[in-house]
Amino acid sequence: MRTNEKKELGYIQRVVPSYSSPIITFSVIDLNTFYHWLNNIASQHANYIKNGSYTPVKISNSTFNNALTHVGRHQEVQTTLYFVCDHAGKPKKKKNAEQNQPKKRQRTNPTIKVDCKAKIECRILLDNTCEIIYHWQHSSHDPTEYSELKKSRLPIEVKNWINEHVEKNMDWKSIKDMLRLSPKELQEAENDDSKVPLSLLVNASDVQNAILAKLSKLSRKAYIDKESVLLWFDELRKREYHVLQHIYSNSFILQRQEDICIDSTHKTCKSFLNDEDCYLFTIVAKNSSTNKGCPMGFMITNTETSETVSMWLEWLKKEVEFTPKTIMIDCSPIEINAIRVVFQESVRILLCHWHIKRAWDKKIKKDVKASTGTKDSIALRSEAHADLNKLMHCENQDDFEVLWNEFVIKWRDNKGCLEFYVYMLSRWYPKKELWCKAWRSSWSFHTNNYVESWHNQLKSFYLGRSRCCRVDRIIYTLVELVEIDYRQDALQVKYGFKHMYLSAHEKQRKKEANKVALDVANSMIIFENDVVITLQIIHGPWKVVYG
Repeated sequence: MRTNEKKELGYIQRVVPSYSSPIITFSVIDLNTFYHWLNNIASQHANYIKNGSYTPVKISNSTFNNALTHVGRHQEVQTTLYFVCDHAGKPKKKKNAEQNQPKKRQRTNPTIKVDCKAKIECRILLDNTCEIIYHWQHSSHDPTEYSELKKSRLPIEVKNWINEHVEKNMDWKSIKDMLRLSPKELQEAENDDSKVPLSLLVNASDVQNAILAKLSKLSRKAYIDKESVLLWFDELRKREYHVLQHIYSNSFILQRQEDICIDSTHKTCKSFLNDEDCYLFTIVAKNSSTNKGCPMGFMITNTETSETVSMWLEWLKKEVEFTPKTIMIDCSPIEINAIRVVFQESVRILLCHWHIKRAWDKKIKKDVKASTGTKDSIALRSEAHADLNKLMHCENQDDFEVLWNEFVIKWRDNKGCLEFYVYMLSRWYPKKELWCKAWRSSWSFHTNNYVESWHNQLKSFYLGRSRCCRVDRIIYTLVELVEIDYRQDALQVKYGFKHMYLSAHEKQRKKEANKVALDVANSMIIFENDVVITLQIIHGPWKVVYG
């Protein structure tokens, strides 16, 4: 199959026409014959792209076009198709440097437009015959030069070949395998400069563009993004979703979640209101089936404010009785304020250790310095990190206060790092319950890696290099791809086709549990009201809910 696919792609061989006149006029019996000539004869000389069509508003017996057919009589024209060389058009004039605004991304490829005048007109007559007017000379460039192939757009047959395989859900890796030449084909290409394998013209960006075009076709329900989003909302309601989120309403997933993570990521799509970047907020919870994070609720907004987040959470609370017990976030005051407004003190807020350490590291680099040189400054900063780690990972509240007093004496009185001490005293000591393990011993994880992992999956796997998507593309991705993939992943674990993910700590606990003899393990089980089992294991009691 692989060989046949490549043979279908074939070779490109530029041929210069030998016409005596710069403009050739001839007729063919129908439109199919014209396209056969265009793709097999005209395209051997240069690439032509469609540049629109024209259909008269009204065709009457008194309306004739000015073209003379090959039999010397006038015919009425149904439609005229226009094709131009892919080098047609003038390059845009560059503005003065002072008028140019700095671009986030500079263009590296020069324009291929050289104002080429070569073109083809196909006039479809009333009897369905076609009159062709062919301006075949390319005065401003030479399409037969193989250096032009790099600049030119892909031939139509190559585009069709790529689209055909993209429709089969093939990605660049699988398509690249099909483009690989055999040793015989390589030798022929090396020894014969008159023809070039079309497979050499295809690169990753061509396939990526075809994939993006397919996704756009699937996700766009209307030309205007806002109208498309409203149509998506209508469809989601019919499919028993709650609008503004992507939750299957019959399962009440969010209603059952007690411990969740919330975070936002930017540069996923553009707002249809002002063309600015939107933020995608996600609620992620630990999936008990896969033991991994699973996105369960979403909000797309162009304003990241406490009012917006609180409106979303209030809506969730009312719509699906979303009342979690614990919410882990990064150090965002916006999210803290929104959670407090909606849930007051009924929800416990925890801060991600990774984000806290990142904030601490910035402050330490700025304020913790030794007057004796760089080497001593590095050592002093290492001490600061070690002391903060002791505070963060302390598992007893009384011990924390002891460590805090030692921290104050050391960094305020002995080390003289007053700004660093004031920062910790004002910013972090008052909310120690949000980050110290002594107040969060029952929590099974201390970073929001679940939501960070989700963001990485979204941007690397689902969106790829696309960073300017429409909102309807994000909705399509979340509903038609993400949800299905995560539910399918859970089914694979359920039926044993995939193993449940275990963290390093959980693997160690499982390893230690497997060392216990069966008779010893049975003696360690205590039933309480036929519901709760208490296991006395190596590192202390484990309480397991059974039933």
